[in-house]
Amino acid sequence: MFNTEIEHAPGHPPHRFVTILTDGASKGNTLGSPASIGVIIKNEHGDVIDKWSQLLPHTDAIHAEYTALLTGLKRAREIHGATHVVALADSLNMVRHINKLPNEYY
Repeated sequence: MFNTEIEHAPGHPPHRFVTILTDGASKGNTLGSPASIGVIIKNEHGDVIDKWSQLLPHTDAIHAEYTALLTGLKRAREIHGATHVVALADSLNMVRHINKLPNEYY
């Protein structure tokens, strides 16, 4: 199951600068747990131009977080024509990994 709302329509100029907000969640923290993702994309003025949520079968929390990020990046580029993206997420592990910072939890 999923839902989506998209403001960008064919024939309209793309949003070159966007901010994506992502989150992933899992009922348990094992690969067999049901999970879900959520993505919000905002244009350079802070207006919401896209929303996406999706259920993911059988994954853990960190995989859900990365799936949300990758989904947001893909939608920003392919649907909205974004060339510059700021990504915001609440997963400390993922943010530290992407920024090549030491992870204090491993």
